[in-house]
Amino acid sequence: MKLQIDTPTLRPWLRALEPSLPMLATRAAVELDAQRRGSVVSMEAVRKLSELLKNSFDQNVEGTASRQFTSLLDPNTMVLVGRALEAIPDKRVTKVAELKQMMGEIAEWLDQSAANSDTSRAEVLRDFCLALAKGASAHHRDFRDEKPSNRYRR
Repeated sequence: MKLQIDTPTLRPWLRALEPSLPMLATRAAVELDAQRRGSVVSMEAVRKLSELLKNSFDQNVEGTASRQFTSLLDPNTMVLVGRALEAIPDKRVTKVAELKQMMGEIAEWLDQSAANSDTSRAEVLRDFCLALAKGASAHHRDFRDEKPSNRYRR
């Protein structure tokens, strides 16, 4: 008898320690700012950021009939997103359920901006993306910044 372990395949989600997150959020902010000014841009980074926000709470595990609503955010990422949400006026979150709801709204706003159907929130979304990029870059530590635990080790 052969033992087989089925591991679910998960789509990419938002993580504070993701090395590409600061650049992705910055690119999304640049695209939103260009859209706000009336320039035509591809909005690829905005779509990708929207997908990451959606996937952070809503993962559909293959092979199961029911949808599993689980939070894939670690506490560091929740703090990072919570601080970035402070860039949006009148949007404060104190509970995980509120964070999930706000991330869903922002993902929907990003999708609408990417489709050029509603560009009225481009400035607010740009500020959110900049705050997310700033927080992610401050949170990220390079491996060269780490000190060795023992002075006799390299």
